[in-house]
Amino acid sequence: MVKINKICSIQGSSVENEDAVGSQNQYFWIIDGATDLYNSKEEIGYSVSEVVHILSESLSVNCKESKTLKQIFETALLEVKDEIGLNSYELTEYYRLPTFAFIFAKLSEKKLEYMMLGDCVMLVNEMEITDHRVDNLFEKGKNEIKDSIGTNSVLNKKLFYKKSENYLINRVGTG
Repeated sequence: MVKINKICSIQGSSVENEDAVGSQNQYFWIIDGATDLYNSKEEIGYSVSEVVHILSESLSVNCKESKTLKQIFETALLEVKDEIGLNSYELTEYYRLPTFAFIFAKLSEKKLEYMMLGDCVMLVNEMEITDHRVDNLFEKGKNEIKDSIGTNSVLNKKLFYKKSENYLINRVGTG
């Protein structure tokens, strides 16, 4: 028999826990909220922590055997977007929105299906599973931030975020 041994999240330095973990039947997830750099609570009315916990609750309601992991996650994201009012929200600077890394998985008798993005880690039979596609983005980001220190240029920051957004779209899209 295959079973989930442990699901855990280690809270970061933020006062609010920006992470959420959950499970429903054979599904489980870890959502690692990114530190809020732009005060999304003020910007859209919801903090990173609140968005992550709303998403976790939506996942628990939508875990249905007849849907794929992707379908469940997409449905949950659409529900969150609707609940927090992003469907009618005008925003051109998407990097200011709450962001998160995640693992969403389904464990059956014979296999483990999962989708993952970001720096979350899953241990399966002593083997570490993580998404290394974003490693280059982290390195690139650190270097660009180092290069822009001292200039504090809004243009440099916008250029960095645009490059990061394009990099993520290209890397995640090609898997």
